[in-house]
Amino acid sequence: MTSVVSSHSRHYTTPMVPRLTDLFSHVSVDKGLSNSFGEPNIKLINNGSMATFALDKTSGSGLVSRNQYYYGFFSAAIKLPAGLHLELW
Repeated sequence: MTSVVSSHSRHYTTPMVPRLTDLFSHVSVDKGLSNSFGEPNIKLINNGSMATFALDKTSGSGLVSRNQYYYGFFSAAIKLPAGLHLELW
């Protein structure tokens, strides 16, 4: 995707570069993570490439990396019912 940006009548076209996430191998949830706590609340889906977590007021669940990494990418889509909050640490 190319976009043209104009600032004070000077035009700049962004360079074509690969996405950073394409430069690293992808690791599925079941291969790269282990259950840390709340195993009954974790459900792997899409052949282990995704996970869903069941959370309530008294329990939680967590995953931990199987390997030590110095850098990486992690993405999550989190939807909570109204009135609840999420604590990440």
